[in-house]
Amino acid sequence: MTYRDYRIGFSGTDLISPTQFEYYPELKYRMPQALAHALYRLEEVQGEINDMELSEEVRRIARKRRHILNGWISYYREQLQ
Repeated sequence: MTYRDYRIGFSGTDLISPTQFEYYPELKYRMPQALAHALYRLEEVQGEINDMELSEEVRRIARKRRHILNGWISYYREQLQ
């Protein structure tokens, strides 16, 4: 899986160890790039969910994406322990 795949979304069939990704050297505590991106994307999705001006359909899709992202974040954190 390439970095481009993670920019456009996640596939539920690809379970890759987060230790296979590059680390951000400027962080005090090193975090895999995939986990950092998932956390960033989660903030964007949460903003879509809370935006009452968006249609109910867009917000429903955002809730589904939040569920998927939370699963990936949990998986990455388990792998790091």
